[in-house]
Amino acid sequence: MTHVTAVIDAGSSGTRLFLYRVEPGRFARVEKLLEKEFPTMASGAKEDGINNFVRPDDPAGQATVVPEIIDPLLEHAARFLVDAAIEPRAVEVNLLATAGMRYAERLHGRPAVESLYGVIRDGIGRHGFAVGDVRTTCGSEEEGIWTWINLNDVLYRAFDGGHEPVGIVEVGGSSLQLTFPTDEDPDRVPHVHRVELAGRCFAISCRSFLGLGQDDARKEMRRRLGPEGSAVCFPGGFPAAADHGDVIDGVGAYHLGVDGRYDFEACSSSYGRIVEERFAEAGMPDLTHARGDFVGIDGVYYATEEWGLADTPDRLPAMIASRGVGNKRGRTDRCRVAGTGSGLLGADHTVEELCPSRTRGLRTVETLGVFTGRPSGQGHGRPCPRAVSAAWPSAWPTSWLPFSWPSSSH
Repeated sequence: MTHVTAVIDAGSSGTRLFLYRVEPGRFARVEKLLEKEFPTMASGAKEDGINNFVRPDDPAGQATVVPEIIDPLLEHAARFLVDAAIEPRAVEVNLLATAGMRYAERLHGRPAVESLYGVIRDGIGRHGFAVGDVRTTCGSEEEGIWTWINLNDVLYRAFDGGHEPVGIVEVGGSSLQLTFPTDEDPDRVPHVHRVELAGRCFAISCRSFLGLGQDDARKEMRRRLGPEGSAVCFPGGFPAAADHGDVIDGVGAYHLGVDGRYDFEACSSSYGRIVEERFAEAGMPDLTHARGDFVGIDGVYYATEEWGLADTPDRLPAMIASRGVGNKRGRTDRCRVAGTGSGLLGADHTVEELCPSRTRGLRTVETLGVFTGRPSGQGHGRPCPRAVSAAWPSAWPTSWLPFSWPSSSH
């Protein structure tokens, strides 16, 4: 029986609501009916994720997550449902949070996170919707696997069209996900999960690296370099007064202290140290068992939407040049690539140098070794599977899919 369900994708830098019509079956069919995100909260302040409302010492402030973020989304959905003659009580609302809330739990503890989720559940119920899951996803077993399923279904029809699935390197807001088919045994190897879809079984390796997302990496850069030093990672001539700033660990806002003075080597060096330290902590991924090609995905949708290039992002460098935004030497008057933390994975240096805060995911992928000739830098001798770049909107609904849950003994 076809039904309508809602998913609130609570990301590390924003919160989106999706409405889907789902037709269950051997291979479920999902139609997106609605997508909505508000760039600002009800108060007019920038919307930067529900993780900023995890405030164990401020219950009143924590409770404002509902009027500030949840209420506007549900009110918008309710109006849509009225026009579609669908009763809200027939629609289950799920809120699934990603790396921002995983980091909040590390910072404040699980009771603080669960307290916020309780507030959100109450808020959903007051709108007359059925309350579904309200929780944090697991970056490996869920978030990375679901993104892998969604990309391979929509882009390659891998599960009902016979095409072999590809691996993905996804640069999100807080974390990086590395997910790919492998010849390893899910019952014996950590991070490898069994996924069954449309009568096919896959062994999928998936790891999540917290702190390597575009937003968190940028915030760490700001923290290390300070308000003046971080100017080397902003376009030359970019006015400090135009910097929206970053909230770090829910406290304070970090802003530029001087106008941008982009320096590729200095900026790249700063991000390089962050990437190297994160991999030193988590362990470098081993790609020697990977099967097939790789696709790099990133926040390209928001980076190209403003110029109408969402379907043809390869035209972005030419568009930037034609509008006189800047040049390869970093003499940039204005970086108009839309979307906070957005980027273009696989971009050439022209785009990266023009908009360093938008394309930092490229450095992460290069460090992984996916676009080099060796799997993990450990000298196993087997060439890395060929990597390809694809224009893939991470804004598309990858946070929830009505498929079999991946299973693992680990």
